[in-house]
Amino acid sequence: MKDNLEEISGTIMDVKFSSHEEMSEMAKLWEVEQVQIEKGPFTGSLYGINTPHIQIAKAIRSHGVIIKGKSPRNCYMFASVNGIGEITHNGLPFTSNELLVLDNNDQIDFTSKSASSDITIAIDKDFFEKTYESLFDQSFTYNREKNRIELINTKGNSIEYDLDRWRNYLTQNVDEWVKDSVLTEEIEKNIIET
Repeated sequence: MKDNLEEISGTIMDVKFSSHEEMSEMAKLWEVEQVQIEKGPFTGSLYGINTPHIQIAKAIRSHGVIIKGKSPRNCYMFASVNGIGEITHNGLPFTSNELLVLDNNDQIDFTSKSASSDITIAIDKDFFEKTYESLFDQSFTYNREKNRIELINTKGNSIEYDLDRWRNYLTQNVDEWVKDSVLTEEIEKNIIET
């Protein structure tokens, strides 16, 4: 993943959709398929930014959708999803106080029966594990059976808020960090610590 992301480091995605067809076409970049569940006009948006080891994206959908595919190779993909109705991953209910963890081409099988908002972060696996261990003096572990981490919100913050804040920061300061590899790596470490 690192080699691919280095080629597109600093790439900003800011796309507003008026139709489900456009959203589905954009989803193909992640090798995923989207199907609209509800009938009626669809509106959505997709925002993203890439650093050499990290990709952060946010998607907003006005209708229920089914999303299928695979997580990126050689990385961890973390996802936080909020919605009004029932949300599942691999048939198991998925709540806003959980962080979904996908690893090494795990299947993405996400269903939202209403409008939803999700933020995802894909991180080069080797970089993440090395950084995590240096930050926390322990190896990264999680429940492989459910692929979930239970979240505890502190000081009114949430993982979705924090990752969106990092996405906005990287987007607004792209000219500064993309030219400075030391600053970029420091930012990436701060994102993992967050």
